[in-house]
Amino acid sequence: MKKYAFILIGIIYSLVCSGQNTNAGCSIWRRDVKTLTDLSPADLKALLRSAPVVVTVADLIRPNPPDPLTNGAKWENQRRYPSETKLNRVSVKIIACGVESNDHDYHIVIENPADPTQTMVSELPDPACPDVANNSILRARYKALREWFDTNIKTPTGSIEVLPAPFMVDIIGVPFWDGKHPGNVHGAAANFHEIHPILNFVKNGVFAIPD
Repeated sequence: MKKYAFILIGIIYSLVCSGQNTNAGCSIWRRDVKTLTDLSPADLKALLRSAPVVVTVADLIRPNPPDPLTNGAKWENQRRYPSETKLNRVSVKIIACGVESNDHDYHIVIENPADPTQTMVSELPDPACPDVANNSILRARYKALREWFDTNIKTPTGSIEVLPAPFMVDIIGVPFWDGKHPGNVHGAAANFHEIHPILNFVKNGVFAIPD
């Protein structure tokens, strides 16, 4: 019996150390933070009801990454930073989009309307991933926003494609510190700051989801 207990402990340990989770086919990198599934129902509702802080792309790409990112420490499971607890609203040009292969998120490249050299990534999580699918508020919201994006901008494909013309819109979402990826990430800011997840779009004063 003890032998089987040790085997079970070993299996659990290996799964934890390898970063595996129950979201088959979905990413694991700070996943609960970037999907908001780390929040309690009360905290999630409070966040969605809060007034967003108006910022620019320049504001978001300026700060240095937090210490665990810059000092090389392992931070895949780093909890939410203070800057990742508030809604931001930013006016942008959407210039490209695609579907991420690892987690099926909509990868949306946004540009500063005042400076086309300033770009960053924003993302819409996949409502079909198990952790999101089990959260009725997030599942419904991400599904509705992706449908709005498909109808009003473009249905993203498996590759990042530049839009025929930039799409001006305000994005409301939560800032997220991503990690440095191998190779080039289309549109990524040098500090790997993102809006992840997107929680609303505002076009000509009309909200995609009227809260």
